[in-house]
Amino acid sequence: MKKGLVLLLACVGITFAQMPWGVNPPLVRDKGTAIKVAEVILFPLYGKETIEKERPYNVTLRNGYWHVSGSMPEGTEVHGGTFFITISERDGRSGR
Repeated sequence: MKKGLVLLLACVGITFAQMPWGVNPPLVRDKGTAIKVAEVILFPLYGKETIEKERPYNVTLRNGYWHVSGSMPEGTEVHGGTFFITISERDGRSGR
């Protein structure tokens, strides 16, 4: 009986030691998701049409943050530039 209990506890201990406690996969895992998060935030602020005119978007991942910005079509005169937003890879929050 004692040997069985010790064996059971050893197996449970090994199982728990191999589990990644406290390690969560990032919520925003790829460029497509980063773009969707950015659009959800930016469309109500600046208007869907305004933001979509700045496609294709420039998207990079640096130090756990997605940087999403618009691009200006060639030959377009725009005053003020394009949008820029930073999104946490871990939880999808905007800004730092």
